[in-house]
Amino acid sequence: MRSFSLILTFLTLPLDDLRLLYCFNEILDLAPSRVAVYSRSPQSVVRSENLAPSDPLRMYTAMHASHHDELNLLQCMEVRGGHGAAANFFRRPGVDIWVWSQTRQDSKLEGGDAHYISSCASGRITRMLMADVGGTDDLFADVARRIRDLMKDNINVVSQAPAVDQMSAEMSATSQQGGFASTLLSTFFAPTRSLTICNAGHPPPLLYRSASGEWSALKAEMSELPLVGDYSGTVDPIEYQRFKLKLDIGDSFFFYSNALSECRRRDGRILGVDGIIELISQLTETGNRETSLRDFIQSIREAHPGNLRDEDATAMLGKVTKSRVAMRDNFLAPFRLLRGTSDRTVF
Repeated sequence: MRSFSLILTFLTLPLDDLRLLYCFNEILDLAPSRVAVYSRSPQSVVRSENLAPSDPLRMYTAMHASHHDELNLLQCMEVRGGHGAAANFFRRPGVDIWVWSQTRQDSKLEGGDAHYISSCASGRITRMLMADVGGTDDLFADVARRIRDLMKDNINVVSQAPAVDQMSAEMSATSQQGGFASTLLSTFFAPTRSLTICNAGHPPPLLYRSASGEWSALKAEMSELPLVGDYSGTVDPIEYQRFKLKLDIGDSFFFYSNALSECRRRDGRILGVDGIIELISQLTETGNRETSLRDFIQSIREAHPGNLRDEDATAMLGKVTKSRVAMRDNFLAPFRLLRGTSDRTVF
């Protein structure tokens, strides 16, 4: 009787935010899905916020030394990330994602970076957010948690628009409290292999097309967003850049914070967006995607003694794959909705 009630609850859920799994007809999809993760233990990940700036690179190297099929750091209806040193690999339907971040020991005194990644009830929606928040310790913690709540509130919403509106309101509130924030919000939808991006103050995202074998920066005409009340955020609404891309298997995308583009070349010149493209292009040609992010960070450190020495920095590398949503996840999705979102973030 209880199972029947759960099914009735599922059938009466709203249609507008994927709580009917959007593509419910795929529930009979029998395509196999293999989970593979490179990671240290979950306990080590929780403690990663205490690592020194150089430790994420060693941690990232250690991730690739072992292969744990039984563990996936990001499950359906979960939000991961937060603030602190980390190096993680996440395999979700249609996309593999590598995340690297480091933090200053005193970063919370002046603000810093925060990053989040979430997966919906069935795994079809993977959402990523990077934020650079400036302000006092209390303000940074407050803003970081409000942005985390934004990810939780929209975890099952296919459209990114509600999250963007909420993000804009949070940036305005941060400014009114005496701080500032820049953000990059993106959503990957596995059934159509579409990537939606809203960039508000971060460096241009990079896109790799497997057909051409080239990396390029995503730049678009500025677009104004609908705002709630009087806007006074650091990033003017006309400076929001939005993209909606159709990706193919083998394509990649790269998101990074200002701290990386502000690093220096060997001759002392600022790396900039062009330098980031040159560097990641060389690594893509000579290496494989599994180690590209690790090698990328290492090459930046070696280029100049002052690079990534005492500042927050974050990078995300994604690669589109042919993996699909497993039948098990289709079946369990309505029950996960009843359980609610799991918060696995760390601060």
